[in-house]
Amino acid sequence: MDSSEFEPGRYPEAPFVPPDRPPPKPPSYFDRERNNIILSCLLLVVTFATCTLAGYGWDLQYRLAATGQLDFPAELFVNPLIVLRGIPFAVALLFILLCHEMGHFLTCRQYGIYSTPPIPIPFPSFPGILQTFGTLGAFIKIKAMFRNRRELFDVGIMGPICGMAAAIPVFLLGMKLSTTSAYSPEGEVLFFGDSLLTYLGARMFFPDVSPDSIALHPLGWAAWFGFLATSLNLLPIGQLDGGHVIYSLFGRRQWQIAMITEVVLLVVGVYLAFTTGQFLNVWLLWAVLAQVFGLRHPPPLDDLTPLDRKRKIIGWATIAIFFLIFTPLPFS
Repeated sequence: MDSSEFEPGRYPEAPFVPPDRPPPKPPSYFDRERNNIILSCLLLVVTFATCTLAGYGWDLQYRLAATGQLDFPAELFVNPLIVLRGIPFAVALLFILLCHEMGHFLTCRQYGIYSTPPIPIPFPSFPGILQTFGTLGAFIKIKAMFRNRRELFDVGIMGPICGMAAAIPVFLLGMKLSTTSAYSPEGEVLFFGDSLLTYLGARMFFPDVSPDSIALHPLGWAAWFGFLATSLNLLPIGQLDGGHVIYSLFGRRQWQIAMITEVVLLVVGVYLAFTTGQFLNVWLLWAVLAQVFGLRHPPPLDDLTPLDRKRKIIGWATIAIFFLIFTPLPFS
């Protein structure tokens, strides 16, 4: 070796650090995610506004169905603040969605997994013109790999569990506040389908009334959307919550289950398109989105250690919940 490599000044000297100086502290979560936190807060305000408008629209539908008559848009011109009747819907829906995402977020924090804060997605709604739910949901982005299947399972499962824990009381209260309809729709009407859970809830509160004859309270609509969003998230595809759970249970066979699910989505979507004329149905939409986001779930760092018995039982119970809240035909 050439001795000239050790000549003074050939390499820059390391800065001198006094031995009594503490090591530098890593940046806090707020410092690292400052921009995403600000974005999340801004979008939360916008989503609350769009959900309030949507809630006023569902309140209009509820009062029209309950009374059979409604003077709209005259009431809006006379009293613009009447849109604040949509606040209970907005609070209930955001409560359900944020409970779902906070379940993921807090579990990530518990395991030291780096992620963004929950970020809501607003969506416009115009009462009497374009009635929507005011949001497309919420999400967090996980920026680190899972170390093992236990972490993968816990992060994936806590969202649906927390979301369902929030949605079920809202649903029961919404059904309690609902009433029988005094309005008979004419012409083409948009109907919303039932899952097994919402059907049983309707039978429990209105045993002798057809589901089409129930004037559903806005809180009931908030829970309906919460159930729909949770069920779609539980599809065993890619890095959806269902993909996390199924990979935790079955490992690399998750890809085979995802492929079967994709085929079912396509077959049922095409069938509905040609039999009902709904060429833009939810089944085809999710079949396309599954291809966009990918069917295969990436493995955790430790892909060999299986789940314990308790987590396996919870996983199978979650699969049962999926079939309980899945709506075969949300819109018709």
